Amino acid sequence: MPPFVRTLLETAIGLIMIAVIWVIAAFVVNDPIRLPSLAVVVPKAIELAESADYQRHVVESASALALGLPAALVVGVVFGLIAGLSPGARWILGPLVFVLAAAPMVVMMPMFIVWWGLLPATKAAAIFVVAAFPVMNMVMIATTAARRPVHYFRRDREPLPLAGRGMAPAILGSLRLGVMLGVTGLVLSEFLASTRGVGYFIMNSASIFDTTGTMAGIVLIVVPTVLVVALLQAIEEQLAR
Repeated sequence: MPPFVRTLLETAIGLIMIAVIWVIAAFVVNDPIRLPSLAVVVPKAIELAESADYQRHVVESASALALGLPAALVVGVVFGLIAGLSPGARWILGPLVFVLAAAPMVVMMPMFIVWWGLLPATKAAAIFVVAAFPVMNMVMIATTAARRPVHYFRRDREPLPLAGRGMAPAILGSLRLGVMLGVTGLVLSEFLASTRGVGYFIMNSASIFDTTGTMAGIVLIVVPTVLVVALLQAIEEQLAR
């Protein structure tokens, strides 16, 4: 089975397994306030997706994501390649990249609010700093490894340089990581300080014990993100074959 198809199939099976676990857990808990059933949450999610009010939340979040995530991916990949391809640039950028990639940069959100207020740019900045440096670090490490004069063998024993594997899988892997971290940064920033957005909707629903709305909002964020990440991983694994 091609890696592309296998990865997408595994994603579908994983979603089905989670749905089955949810159904069983809701039956065992038997409390719609603590854990609403999947049969109730799915129609609520469809209703939310079609409602004008929720779509305004989506537009708010999408605007911040469109400002922060592409910039984080481009900057991360470009500077990661520069640092990985040039030993001199690695010594200049590497220490800073290592530290910022390891730091939980979402803690800067209170300062962003002080600097810029409750604006989409504030959330975009949070998305950028959460995603850009891990992507940069991943690309830098992969590019540095590709420059090493190491060989591997195919099944026919033909030696090929490691760089022959290509950088495309590593870059796709960094994009996949960036999407996951970018969406996480968006939701956390809207949890912490926002008056609109899908994260705000989830937190507000939870605060009034509307767990059906909360779970529906979670589904509307998690499922599209999983599908995008799964597609990127499927392409990555196919290219790395």
